[in-house]
Amino acid sequence: MIRWLAALLVLIAAPAAALDSGTASGRYTRDGFSVAFAHAVALSCDNAEGLLDASGIRVLLSDVEVPVDAILGPVEPLAQTMAHGGKLRGVILEFDPADRTVLHAQVLDGGEAVTSLNLADTEGVWKALTIANGRIRGALAGEELTAEFDAPIATDPVVEELKGTAATASPFAKLIQTQAAELQAGDFAAMKAILTDRRWAVIDKLPPEARTAARAQAAELRANAAAIDRILIRRTTATALHGKDIMGLFRREGGTWKLD
Repeated sequence: MIRWLAALLVLIAAPAAALDSGTASGRYTRDGFSVAFAHAVALSCDNAEGLLDASGIRVLLSDVEVPVDAILGPVEPLAQTMAHGGKLRGVILEFDPADRTVLHAQVLDGGEAVTSLNLADTEGVWKALTIANGRIRGALAGEELTAEFDAPIATDPVVEELKGTAATASPFAKLIQTQAAELQAGDFAAMKAILTDRRWAVIDKLPPEARTAARAQAAELRANAAAIDRILIRRTTATALHGKDIMGLFRREGGTWKLD
């Protein structure tokens, strides 16, 4: 994204906790799946982690109202888990408003695998797109995806960055080390205290043979904790990195940081 536009988005967007809900209409239909949109939330993504293609905007169009927290985090937003659990259906749009020729989307149809949708048109994929007064308004008119939405733009800035020893000695690195110790001991029940609900739900369902195989990952987890060179901490999410490789994902749940 052009630097001045990225700066402008930060200035005009609002903190995630102080937003009214957005509205949406339209529908996505493909291969027997169809969802009608009623609600929208939008987030300005600064891509400080370097895990996205570029800085830009993320918009969730859904059939039920959800907070903007559902699309926070550089990868695997909570909206995906909510869709897997049957709590919502919709589409997550990701785009650079400075480049109106490309649009990436994730279809939240409840399936285990995420369905991706990529739109490209040299003349522009948008029927309309405006950003003003802290809001984004857009319209799409495609064969599979038709939508109109109006939503306030939330921000989720980095509040702290840990580097070097401060990162490897941090509570975040210690969470990874704790999980490694519990894996090696085969104490899966103890992990519940350090994992988010959605991650524990996955671990709790592992059959005995999968749990045995998972124990072999203890050494890799210890290596990950030692290799962390920076940790980016946001309001409710944090990411531990070695270069652009993810060493650990974290989410604040019930006021406590947990592995996600």
